[in-house]
Amino acid sequence: DQQQFDALYAINAAAADFFSDLLAREEAAPIMRYLHERGLSDETIKTFRLGLAPTSSDLLSRHLAKKGFAIDDIERAGLVFKTERGTFWDRFRGRIMFPIANHFGKIVGFTGRIMPNAAETEAGKYVNSPETPIFQKSKLLYGFYKTKEAIREAKAAVLVEGQMDFLMVHK
Repeated sequence: DQQQFDALYAINAAAADFFSDLLAREEAAPIMRYLHERGLSDETIKTFRLGLAPTSSDLLSRHLAKKGFAIDDIERAGLVFKTERGTFWDRFRGRIMFPIANHFGKIVGFTGRIMPNAAETEAGKYVNSPETPIFQKSKLLYGFYKTKEAIREAKAAVLVEGQMDFLMVHK
């Protein structure tokens, strides 16, 4: 149903804006330093809309609800999960965020990397969005929407393992 897809695209776009805005704040300077030390430029960070998920358990979900999105749709987008107590928690907390776009450039999911110098959690170093009606991880290549024309022209592609690897090669 196209209406359902449009709602999920809108929720993911709003979440990407939220994460990007948090990364642009002064308090995120240590994370920006880390990204720069890893070799990313401000232009690359902006182009690929990298962001920052807060450590709060529900700051994103409250932000999206204030924007008028229904909690059921936010859950369907894979950004929150329902706890055993019936409350909703943000899936991504305390992570550097990499929006994942489809081949049209619409954000369909996210990968969140644990903060530098943080102890790995039970969830691991990287957490991905779960499968949703618009996100099937096995059918997407990170950054493809930005490189598909160059791939077509060169009639060749270089595949790398992770988002940081891709961003360094793209740079």
